[in-house]
Amino acid sequence: MEFDKDLKAYDSLCKLAGITTQAIREGSEFNSTGEVYAYLEKLGYKVNYYDGAIKDEVDKTMKDVQYWSRYLYINETAIGEEIKERIENLKTADKITNSGFDWGEYQEFADGVDENEEFNIEI
Repeated sequence: MEFDKDLKAYDSLCKLAGITTQAIREGSEFNSTGEVYAYLEKLGYKVNYYDGAIKDEVDKTMKDVQYWSRYLYINETAIGEEIKERIENLKTADKITNSGFDWGEYQEFADGVDENEEFNIEI
């Protein structure tokens, strides 16, 4: 009889903790496709969503934009230099933004400058 009490107490404790044969079996299964993909990514599998094939209007539009951009870059002589210059300007702006540039200080300086005053450089 002592054994029956212990077994009953053990069973109720397992049910309270959620340690049942059903829970253990479900722990080794996937409950969603997201879990399957997460598991596959941990194993190193990479899903190839876009293979370059034109399947619908969105893909056709993407290809048209790519071809047109390539055409402009190759055939328009000045556009390549403008793109490179714009990229450099964006990099410089990013550095200024992240370097603690104080716009308030700049605005005070700009407000104090007289546009009609002639600028002389002393050497």
